[in-house]
Amino acid sequence: MPANRITALVERLVADPIAHYPAATVACFDPTIGNLPRRSLDEERTVRFLEQLAAAGAPAVLIAASTGHGHLRTVEELAQWYRVAASAKLGETVLTALLRPEDGTAANERLARLLAELGYAVAFVRPGRDLAPDATDEAVAANMRPAVQAAAQAGLAVGLYSIPDVSGLPLTPAAAALLAASPEGGRIVAIKVTEASYDASTLRFLQESRLARLKVVQGWDPHLAQALRDGPKFDSQARQRCGVTSGPMSLAVFQYQHILAAAERGDWDEVAAAQTAVTALFQAMQDDPAKFADLQRAKFLMGLGQPLTSTVTPPQFDRVLFALAKLPRSEDQRRLARSLDLLGDGPFHHGLAELAGEVPGSEFEVPVSELPVASNPTRRLNLEPETLYSATADATTTVATLRELVRQFVDERDWRQFHSPKNLSMSLAIEAAELMEHFQWIDVAESRRAAADSAKLAGIRDEIADVLCYALALANELDIDLATAVRDKMLKNAAKYPADECRGRYDRPTPS
Repeated sequence: MPANRITALVERLVADPIAHYPAATVACFDPTIGNLPRRSLDEERTVRFLEQLAAAGAPAVLIAASTGHGHLRTVEELAQWYRVAASAKLGETVLTALLRPEDGTAANERLARLLAELGYAVAFVRPGRDLAPDATDEAVAANMRPAVQAAAQAGLAVGLYSIPDVSGLPLTPAAAALLAASPEGGRIVAIKVTEASYDASTLRFLQESRLARLKVVQGWDPHLAQALRDGPKFDSQARQRCGVTSGPMSLAVFQYQHILAAAERGDWDEVAAAQTAVTALFQAMQDDPAKFADLQRAKFLMGLGQPLTSTVTPPQFDRVLFALAKLPRSEDQRRLARSLDLLGDGPFHHGLAELAGEVPGSEFEVPVSELPVASNPTRRLNLEPETLYSATADATTTVATLRELVRQFVDERDWRQFHSPKNLSMSLAIEAAELMEHFQWIDVAESRRAAADSAKLAGIRDEIADVLCYALALANELDIDLATAVRDKMLKNAAKYPADECRGRYDRPTPS
């Protein structure tokens, strides 16, 4: 956005925040690359991710939110992230960023000037992580004020941010009112609230008369529908007082556009239903109901790399994929799958594209711990070669997990009544025949080249999955322990086909 337009936008925001603050802001993921103990920002992926969000219609983006582990970055790493994000071609999408009081006045003055130079419109400030647990409202306001001053003096609009999961202390309406009454308080335009209790946080900010001119931005996403319904009640002109700055919007951009459109037309039943689908994914990443979800699990699903200082495990991302596959409304599933597949080349692209309705699927296909075949898989997954195989699904997913996945799929559809051993064995044979069709009329050499043909391989992959799913369903029906069955059969095979006699031969040796 040209500098003169950014200046004009900031002036409009300061003059009338409720009228001009963006309705929705994506609290952005931090694409990463490299290995532990500390990964680094993937600059190319960051630009591409932001440009895709802008192309999807995101009104604004927030850089360095906790969604992207902004609280774990050094000052120089934050500066790098600000610069890289500003290099993306975002059109009308507004750039906002986060400053941290614990970094000190000099660092925040430098960062605020950098944000202004790069074309950011708003700088948010939260309580510092260096505050005492019993800090008073006055102490919280004093802690935040130097960073607020730095942003205001740099010509930025200012946002206040309550996120006790990160800061350790919430920002209270009283502390916010102290900052709003300060000399630089006229630059404050919004308050972002990311707290588990709506009544104890968001509602109190809406009710505080000293903050009546400010936009209140909902950050704990399951409360969004309530905030949007309440917003007009707390503005003298009945305008929408509430917005959203959402971490889940990083993984659900198309679903959030749908929610906001439904709210705009007053279709609150649809807002609630669509939000329920997002909440299902949110809860699948939430280990403690009182703590914000670990959205880095979805970041990995999207092909944006692993967290800065930790690793997402297959059980963690499987929970998210299972929640997506179980959504009752197909339209929610499609929008969310399309959002998770925003870059179109992540490790779960194929399964997500099927759920989004972009490629034909198979009747048994659900996206569980899959990895793509790619010419350079280590780049696609942001993993080093020596760690690639330890992260693959086959290396970490048990047979019991797959059996339970099939069992749950069948039970939810009440299909067990059709799953007699006769029917399942016939279905398995039919799927095996469909697998054979991919190799019909081609020679041996061409069949080996199928691995290099992504379209052909996708079809083969589907049929192998169907064969396996029917085999798992048959094992479920007959209560056969597959690991034991395979082990026993291999022992029989070892006796039947001695290695010394059969090495390099396809035929069984004639008994002497």
